Amino acid sequence: SQIVFSRVVDGRWLLHTASADGTDVTCLDVLGYACDWSPDGQWVAYSPLGGGVWLVRPDGSDAHALPAAESVGTAWYPTWSPDGSRLAFYSNVRDSNYELYTIGSDGSDLVRLTSSTYYDSDPDW
Repeated sequence: SQIVFSRVVDGRWLLHTASADGTDVTCLDVLGYACDWSPDGQWVAYSPLGGGVWLVRPDGSDAHALPAAESVGTAWYPTWSPDGSRLAFYSNVRDSNYELYTIGSDGSDLVRLTSSTYYDSDPDW
């Protein structure tokens, strides 16, 4: 089993993978943080430094944004649902307040979960 994490290298936040015992550390050469491994191990969800919901393969290939997540502003800290079909995240631009959202792992079906005057953040399934 492996873990995914971000590490600051020469002032840049880069995604890395490692064996669960801390060996075999590999840099994915992807700028980002707030990463979460998909339940099936096929994808890593993360936020780039400017915010967003992005997916990348564990070998660093096929990095791409989920554009619908950007439609609600600057998205942060994506986290996978247990079945891998959705991601939860928070965003602050649409109403200048942090709210929770979910989106399908294919980038479809954006759903706003909260609408409050409070700062809602850091979702986890």
